[in-house]
Amino acid sequence: MPPSDQDTPSQAPRLRDRLYQSFLYQWTLGTRVPNTLEQLPPDPWLGDPARGQAILNGALPLLGGDAVTLTPGPWPTGGGDRSAALACHQFGWLRDLRAVGTGQARETARGLIEIWVTHHGRYDSFAWRPEVVGERLANWLMSYEYLVSGASAEFPGLLMACIGRQVRHLRRVAPRAAVGRGAFSAAKGLILTGLSLPKKRSFETGLTLLEEQAERQILADGGHLERSPEALFEVLKALVEIRSVLVAFQSEVPSALQRAIDRAAPAVRGYLLGDGTLARFNGGTEGDADEIAALLAQADVRGRPLAHAPHSGFHRLYAGRTCVIMDAGPPPPPGNDHTAHAGTLSFEMSAGKHRLVVNCGAHPHPENAWNRALRATAAHSTLVVEDTNSSELIAAGGLGRRRPDTVPSRHHQQDRCILVEASHDGYEPIFELNHHRMLYLSGDGDDMRGEDLLEGPGGERFALRFHLHPRVQVSLVEGGQAALLKVPRGAGWRFLADGGPVSLEGSLYMDRRGETHNSHQIVVAGALDGNGLRVKWRLHKIGGK
Repeated sequence: MPPSDQDTPSQAPRLRDRLYQSFLYQWTLGTRVPNTLEQLPPDPWLGDPARGQAILNGALPLLGGDAVTLTPGPWPTGGGDRSAALACHQFGWLRDLRAVGTGQARETARGLIEIWVTHHGRYDSFAWRPEVVGERLANWLMSYEYLVSGASAEFPGLLMACIGRQVRHLRRVAPRAAVGRGAFSAAKGLILTGLSLPKKRSFETGLTLLEEQAERQILADGGHLERSPEALFEVLKALVEIRSVLVAFQSEVPSALQRAIDRAAPAVRGYLLGDGTLARFNGGTEGDADEIAALLAQADVRGRPLAHAPHSGFHRLYAGRTCVIMDAGPPPPPGNDHTAHAGTLSFEMSAGKHRLVVNCGAHPHPENAWNRALRATAAHSTLVVEDTNSSELIAAGGLGRRRPDTVPSRHHQQDRCILVEASHDGYEPIFELNHHRMLYLSGDGDDMRGEDLLEGPGGERFALRFHLHPRVQVSLVEGGQAALLKVPRGAGWRFLADGGPVSLEGSLYMDRRGETHNSHQIVVAGALDGNGLRVKWRLHKIGGK
């Protein structure tokens, strides 16, 4: 009996892996060693000598304070900690060993590559994924001169042979197997090896992949298909790396590559809050301000961020020293929603360099157990009905069938004052409710007002949540009718609401390292009576700078 449609997806990866692991396929990758590298790509990024020293001491530091040991035996290949495995097998840490600047660091780098070739030099389903191979090839090539200088006579041949096998495999599989933001890593590996090796077939394959994926994934307003600011940052970084190598080799920069950078760089700038880091939506962390600034400087694009990004579904309200970024778009499409959150119509807000209102965030390792809770609507600064998510969340990642179908929004600006109107129908199938939200920011940035409406007969209870950054001090005032917010060495802000009592509850903030910080949230909650809901609220500055 032929396999059913349900059987095919689960069997296909196993059949593919058996093929790639077979003696015949390994034979087709060949033993032929490329004779020479015509040119070596420069590394546009500086390494971290502290991380390099930690590697010399036996552990590769990871975000979240964890570390993984690069053992003489096989390295981790996914399983419970995919992020740790990626950190090992992509070899981005070579630049950290370079930054140490000692002979011991160089010998350690060579020894770790020899370990990898011994245990992973033949295909396995994780270490030879297109995006992992692409990053590894790029990092080996950018460190090639460092690695072979002073090496034994055998080491350059071992390294070149493994480069040749990997690039032949990548050239075959990447055009159909590289998906999501990882496709740009695969394209980078192909382009850099194509530029470095005498034969240029990899370059053409990589360039075609880059152009196709840039057209598909980078939207007309510069946003990314996953609707994650951090995802766009990672894509832009790959694009800038590729361009920097082309420029260094005095090769023509393809117009499709430059157009992608020209679109993406202003969008990344548009996701920045006052502290210079990213707003956090759909599984993204805030990133590092210095890394973001360095990337934007390298991108060298002067375009201003859009106030309204209609294709990626974000609004930016910016006046005075206040910045608000609002998610007012539908969830990412199936297949690009693995890290998506149920945070439609949520927002983050900064005052000066201080984050004020935030979402709870995301752990930098997507497989971390925290992320199931952090993806929930209640972990976002928005309205929740019956403690139910506005999009159905799948525990293993991605969204279910129930999700907002339409998220219309409008952006108005007059006399420097900004008004955004948006709505979603994620609660329509289960509660017959539609959520409408309006955000207003005054021209001086000192007065923010909002209105949240539920239209429809369903539901029994609601909660309007405003999660606060851990550095924000908050207390109830005026007999519990309002809340006073204070940031270090900054102005105070007063919150009040009409439509339900104001209360304070505990919350948490997940930073980019995966560390949790206790914080607070302002909650306006109450009962629904079958006639919908209207809550008006205000957050205004009450002094200071």
